[in-house]
Amino acid sequence: MNDKYFAVPWEALKISDDRKKALLDVSKQDLKQAPGFNKKHWPDLSARDQTIVIYEFYGVPLPEEEPKDAK
Repeated sequence: MNDKYFAVPWEALKISDDRKKALLDVSKQDLKQAPGFNKKHWPDLSARDQTIVIYEFYGVPLPEEEPKDAK
């Protein structure tokens, strides 16, 4: 939408039956309210608070964090 970019969790996308498109079930009105950013000012997606806002907006569960001692 114009100059607004969106980070969308993979889990929020569905693949079309012909497997040629990724679909996002969000209305244009809802997308206007979506957390977005300017292409010159990308958010820090490694920051947990940014990730939580994005995942909550699209209604998908956060991925489980791998324990720090996991190999």
